[in-house]
Amino acid sequence: MEPFPEPSKDFWEGEQWELVGKLFIAFVPLLIAFGVGVGVFAAATYNEGVDAYVKPASETAPAEVVPAQPPVAAAVSQVSDSAVAAPPVADEPASAASN
Repeated sequence: MEPFPEPSKDFWEGEQWELVGKLFIAFVPLLIAFGVGVGVFAAATYNEGVDAYVKPASETAPAEVVPAQPPVAAAVSQVSDSAVAAPPVADEPASAASN
């Protein structure tokens, strides 16, 4: 039986490709980190510079465009709208005024 012939040297074989191999191993974690970074940036700047929003349609009203408010002003207006109620009238019982 004859021994197998010595294979010729492959182009990709050798120490010169060690760096490429190490970079390839680190490619997936770097790709994940890049994706997370892009996602954080996109979430932080999603509504930046917006002038108006579209209020979704409901069963009773069609969709409408409403002007944008700064986030702080919108939160304050929602709190003030829900927290401020007319005081009960002295002639009416408190239970009737709350209905």
